[in-house]
Formats: sequence, C-alpha cells, structure tokens
Amino acid sequence: MIKTVDALPANEHSLPLKNYIKQNFSDMIKQMNHLSNSIANYSRNPDPLTLANLNSNLDEILPILAKYNTTFQDLFDAYNQNINNTSSEDKETQEDTHISFFQGCDSLESLNKRYRDLVKVYHPDSGNGNDKVFIEITEEYEKLKPSFEN
Repeated sequence: MIKTVDALPANEHSLPLKNYIKQNFSDMIKQMNHLSNSIANYSRNPDPLTLANLNSNLDEILPILAKYNTTFQDLFDAYNQNINNTSSEDKETQEDTHISFFQGCDSLESLNKRYRDLVKVYHPDSGNGNDKVFIEITEEYEKLKPSFEN
C-alpha cells in the first residue's frame, strides 16, 4: 500500500490521499491484526468466553475499518475526478474540484490533529515544505474551524 501511495505523483491533487494513507495505514493494519488474532483465538478455543471476546472485538473494530475504507474511497474518487478534470481538453468550462485536506474530520479535536500533522509535513520550514500547499491547508483549516467550535 505504501508503495502504491509513493507511486502517486507529488502534486496538490494527490496530497490529501497520500497523507490520509500514510497517517492511518499503520492503525488500519493494527486493527486488522487485532481482529485476526481474535478470530484465531476463537478458532483454537471456541468456548462462550472467546466467542464473547470475538463479538466484542468485531463490534469495536469493524466500524473503524469501515470508516477508514469510506474515507479512503471518498479521497480516491475525488483524486480520480480531479485528475480527469485536469486532463480534459476543456479545462475552462469544468467545475473546479477541491479535495479537502480535512476530509473525515468529525470533531474539533480531529481537525486540530490533522492540521498539526499536515503542518509538520508541509510547513515551508520543514524539509518537504511547500508554500502553496501550506497556504491551502491553513486557509481550509481557518474556514472549517468555526464550524467545529459551536
């Protein structure tokens, strides 16, 4: 998965997708491994206690994985739409598709965390700094922040 992400071009269209995967991939793997271990434990010892533990883990982990999948799919669809729009011959008449750097953020806490993570990567003083992307991130953050503060 990381190799696939690294193969994407480093431009403003792919940055939200690349960042989301890089920031969440290890947690997705951890959740899947936890689920796999629960299933393996139940397979070795199918008693009511391990079944209850498996069901509890399923109830906890499956929504997390579903949320990762949905957010990833939304970002990937937006990326493809943006690339298709950009490569079209009639760029002037097409609607501008903006990929949110904060897609999937559902609280002020998650918004602030994503902002800090993005600043670490794209601040002009960092090794990978990108002025244009950093400005876009900051503008979007400032625009979204009031909606989470209420």
